[in-house]
Amino acid sequence: MMNIFQYIMQKFVNFGLPLPIESLMATHVCPAVLFPSSVMMPILLAMGASLFLIVFIYMMAKIFGLKNWELYAKSELVELFLTTVLILLVVYPIIKILCGVDITGDGSIFQTGKYYFYEVTVNAEIAGTVIQFFYTLFSAIAYTSITEAVFAGIRGGRPFEGIFSTIKPFFSNIALGVGLSISLNAAFTYLYEFVTYGFFKYLLPIGLVARAFTPTRKIGGTIIGLTLGMIIFIPLLFSIGHLVNKSLAPIYITRGGSVVINPSYYGVLGLLTTQVSSYGELVQALHDVLAKGHYDVRSPTDPNNPSEPNKTYGHIDEQLGNLSIMFKVVIALIFAVLVLVGPYIKMAVFGIFASMLFPVIMSIIAVAGVKFISGVFGQELDVTNLTRLI
Repeated sequence: MMNIFQYIMQKFVNFGLPLPIESLMATHVCPAVLFPSSVMMPILLAMGASLFLIVFIYMMAKIFGLKNWELYAKSELVELFLTTVLILLVVYPIIKILCGVDITGDGSIFQTGKYYFYEVTVNAEIAGTVIQFFYTLFSAIAYTSITEAVFAGIRGGRPFEGIFSTIKPFFSNIALGVGLSISLNAAFTYLYEFVTYGFFKYLLPIGLVARAFTPTRKIGGTIIGLTLGMIIFIPLLFSIGHLVNKSLAPIYITRGGSVVINPSYYGVLGLLTTQVSSYGELVQALHDVLAKGHYDVRSPTDPNNPSEPNKTYGHIDEQLGNLSIMFKVVIALIFAVLVLVGPYIKMAVFGIFASMLFPVIMSIIAVAGVKFISGVFGQELDVTNLTRLI
């Protein structure tokens, strides 16, 4: 049974989010010997153009005896050399080191950082599905009409609707939180790839190209600092989040995208499967009652002749037996909510927290790190001002 449950969870992971579970940095950048050609080509072209311009200025300075131009050309040649050193001795080693950093035992921080979002989603989706199942079951019970004339003054109604009304707001709020959690998490997966692979492939070449020319050198350094800050801090922080999930989350992901149930939850999931099988007869009896939709019990006397018995009247014992089944079902469902659904509520709360509060905390740390690194390469960049501008 546990293998079947784990297989279902694996399907949730594979189809839970719109992007592949593999990180683009881990699959496209880390295996490359240097950098992908799409990144290196604009860098090499910009550096070649900068070198050509420096040589041209130096030749003009020699021909016309312009000492200022000659000094300018020499200083630009030094800057071009520093840009080359920056690429070979700073940017390249940082990327390769990050590709090799494994703090969780499940792969590079680029990959394990992305695992975090899938772990949050699979916990929220499974919890939401189980809670919705019990919510639907309660609805079926609550809105089942029972018409009975055994006791005086009782003509019929929905005897379990009051119980349902007390738990309906709770289930509704959990469902709303889970839906919002899944939606936010799907957006964060796009954002994660955008600030890692997207920044590396598109923004880093722009920064290095700008760094090669005098008018844009400072802003180029700032862009390089912004890119490196995002590539370093975002995967690292969410990789730490994945490490936390391995200890606290009911379900987490290991190397290769395999789903693992936290050992502390084996007993709970086993309890769920055993209780479902033990209530087999009760569920069948419930089906027999609910299949009628509206249970109508006729009067024990003939409506046209009260002194004569009604031949179509069912036995009182049978009707009380049906009511007993309904009460047993309600008791069983209350047990299911308190004992069985409890862990799934915990999964839902975990998904809501991990998709809303944790990214905010990590973003604050990442903004501080980006501000520091951008100041090293160019000028301090306050990312919060950029978001305010957007």
